Amino acid sequence: MRDKSTLLRPYYYLWPDRLGGIASNESFRRYWSWLQFSYSPFGTPNVLSAGIYQPDFRFLNPFNYMVGYDNTPLTKTIRKHWDYEGHQIKTEEGQPRLLLVAVDVQDATTVTFDSYGKKGNQMVSDYGNEDNKQKHIIRYPNGIGIEHLLTTMSSHLRHKFP
Repeated sequence: MRDKSTLLRPYYYLWPDRLGGIASNESFRRYWSWLQFSYSPFGTPNVLSAGIYQPDFRFLNPFNYMVGYDNTPLTKTIRKHWDYEGHQIKTEEGQPRLLLVAVDVQDATTVTFDSYGKKGNQMVSDYGNEDNKQKHIIRYPNGIGIEHLLTTMSSHLRHKFP
């Protein structure tokens, strides 16, 4: 009897009473949008290119690959609808706030660009100086611009990382 249960163990969750309920409409929407984003051969219009498959043979597995995406369509869409040279984003308390988070790849620390000014209404991001890392200060006196936005959505393709 014990041998039979061992043989059926891989199929335990396939029995109808173990499958669980059907997901909500919102869960379906999220799942299918993720699936479209991840596996669509056409990409997401005005946002991302189709997946760019890069073989990875480090482990001698021909089916191992990494998927990258090119966000150039999104930058074109943003440039079409935002006059970023004349209208950088700088808001005051009580107005909508924009926070953009990027990663400094040399230090592996996060950088936050904030549309609210700090003390004295200065637009500045400071980070680092933790775990013996160098302290960095980035000033953007005119507000958040396209360069900050592109930094937060950059892919390895933009910087040609291996």
